[in-house]
Amino acid sequence: MSYENVLNLISELQALSESDNKIQIESKLGIKLPIEYKQFLLSDFKNPPIKNKFKFIIDGKSNSSSIAYFLELTNNKNRSITEFINTYKNRIPTNTVPIAYDDFGNLVLIEINTNKIYFWDHEVNDIDESPLSELGLIANSFNKFLNDLY
Repeated sequence: MSYENVLNLISELQALSESDNKIQIESKLGIKLPIEYKQFLLSDFKNPPIKNKFKFIIDGKSNSSSIAYFLELTNNKNRSITEFINTYKNRIPTNTVPIAYDDFGNLVLIEINTNKIYFWDHEVNDIDESPLSELGLIANSFNKFLNDLY
C-alpha cells in the first residue's frame, strides 16, 4: 500500500471519527488497519498515557523507552498521524504507520499487514527507509502493546 492510500485512509478516518460509518474506508482503499487500533483512535484515549513505558528487542538485546504521546486524528501538526506520515514516509518502512512518539524523538510504528508494533530509532534508522528487520520489535499486536505498557 502506498503512503498516499494511507494518508487518504487517515483523512477519511478523521472525517468519520464523528460518525459510526467506519468500515467503508477500508473496503474503499483495499487495506485493513487492526480493529483494535481503529477503536483506539476513535476512543477518548488519554494523551499522554499514564502508563507510558515499553520494552523492545533490537539485535537480541532488551531496551526500553517511553511514549511522549500517541499520534491522533487531528489537525494539530505536532500530533497528527497525517503530518508524521508526510514527514517520515521516505524514512520508515513501507506498510508502516507511525502511531506514537517517544521522549527522545523516536517513533512507534504499526505494520499494517502483520499488526506488529515496532520501535524506530531516529539516530540509527534515519538514513533512508529501514527494513523491518533493523527495527526493534515491541509487540505482536496493538492490544499486546497497550497491555504491556507500564
